[in-house]
Amino acid sequence: MRWLSNRNTALLTVMIATVWVRIGFCMLIYLAGLQSIPTDLIEAASIDGAPTRQRFLHINNCRCCGRRPSSCWFSVSSSRLKS
Repeated sequence: MRWLSNRNTALLTVMIATVWVRIGFCMLIYLAGLQSIPTDLIEAASIDGAPTRQRFLHINNCRCCGRRPSSCWFSVSSSRLKS
Protein backbone atom coordinates (compact mmCIF):
# COMPACT_ATOMS: atom_id res chain seq x y z
CA MET A 1 0.00 0.00 0.00
CA ARG A 2 2.62 2.50 -1.04
CA TRP A 3 -0.01 4.68 -2.63
CA LEU A 4 -1.42 5.53 0.81
CA SER A 5 1.94 6.75 2.07
CA ASN A 6 2.38 9.08 -0.91
CA ARG A 7 0.95 12.53 -0.13
CA ASN A 8 -0.55 13.15 -3.59
CA THR A 9 -2.27 9.80 -4.02
CA ALA A 10 -3.51 9.74 -0.41
CA LEU A 11 -5.13 13.16 -0.88
CA LEU A 12 -6.72 12.00 -4.12
CA THR A 13 -8.05 8.89 -2.37
CA VAL A 14 -9.60 10.96 0.42
CA MET A 15 -11.16 13.31 -2.13
CA ILE A 16 -12.68 10.43 -4.09
CA ALA A 17 -14.06 8.85 -0.92
CA THR A 18 -15.57 12.16 0.21
CA VAL A 19 -17.26 12.71 -3.14
CA TRP A 20 -18.54 9.13 -3.08
CA VAL A 21 -20.11 9.66 0.36
CA ARG A 22 -21.70 13.03 -0.44
CA ILE A 23 -22.98 12.37 -3.95
CA GLY A 24 -25.83 10.19 -2.72
CA PHE A 25 -27.35 12.98 -0.65
CA CYS A 26 -26.96 15.50 -3.46
CA MET A 27 -28.63 13.13 -5.90
CA LEU A 28 -31.48 12.67 -3.43
CA ILE A 29 -32.04 16.44 -3.38
CA TYR A 30 -31.99 16.59 -7.20
CA LEU A 31 -34.35 13.63 -7.44
CA ALA A 32 -36.80 15.40 -5.14
CA GLY A 33 -36.53 18.45 -7.38
CA LEU A 34 -37.18 16.42 -10.52
CA GLN A 35 -40.18 14.73 -8.95
CA SER A 36 -41.65 18.09 -7.98
CA ILE A 37 -41.85 19.23 -11.63
CA PRO A 38 -45.45 19.08 -12.79
CA THR A 39 -45.97 16.59 -15.59
CA ASP A 40 -48.22 19.12 -17.31
CA LEU A 41 -45.19 21.25 -18.21
CA ILE A 42 -43.31 18.36 -19.76
CA GLU A 43 -46.40 17.12 -21.53
CA ALA A 44 -47.17 20.58 -22.92
CA ALA A 45 -43.62 20.95 -24.19
CA SER A 46 -43.76 17.58 -25.94
CA ILE A 47 -47.11 18.46 -27.52
CA ASP A 48 -45.60 21.74 -28.74
CA GLY A 49 -42.86 19.70 -30.43
CA ALA A 50 -39.90 20.45 -28.19
CA PRO A 51 -37.12 17.87 -28.51
CA THR A 52 -35.99 15.94 -25.44
CA ARG A 53 -32.84 18.04 -25.08
CA GLN A 54 -34.77 21.31 -25.05
CA ARG A 55 -37.29 19.92 -22.58
CA PHE A 56 -34.46 18.95 -20.27
CA LEU A 57 -32.59 22.24 -20.60
CA HIS A 58 -35.56 24.58 -20.37
CA ILE A 59 -37.86 22.73 -17.97
CA ASN A 60 -35.98 20.21 -15.84
CA ASN A 61 -32.74 22.14 -15.55
CA CYS A 62 -34.40 25.48 -14.82
CA ARG A 63 -36.85 24.03 -12.30
CA CYS A 64 -34.00 22.33 -10.38
CA CYS A 65 -31.84 25.47 -10.15
CA GLY A 66 -33.14 26.14 -6.66
CA ARG A 67 -31.82 22.79 -5.48
CA ARG A 68 -28.18 23.53 -6.32
CA PRO A 69 -27.46 26.10 -3.59
CA SER A 70 -29.10 23.98 -0.91
CA SER A 71 -27.18 20.91 -2.04
CA CYS A 72 -23.89 22.83 -1.98
CA TRP A 73 -24.72 24.35 1.40
CA PHE A 74 -25.49 20.96 2.96
CA SER A 75 -22.27 19.49 1.54
CA VAL A 76 -20.08 22.33 2.75
CA SER A 77 -21.72 22.57 6.17
CA SER A 78 -21.47 18.83 6.80
CA SER A 79 -17.82 18.81 5.77
CA ARG A 80 -17.10 21.71 8.13
CA LEU A 81 -18.76 19.89 11.03
CA LYS A 82 -16.48 16.87 10.66
CA SER A 83 -13.23 18.79 10.59
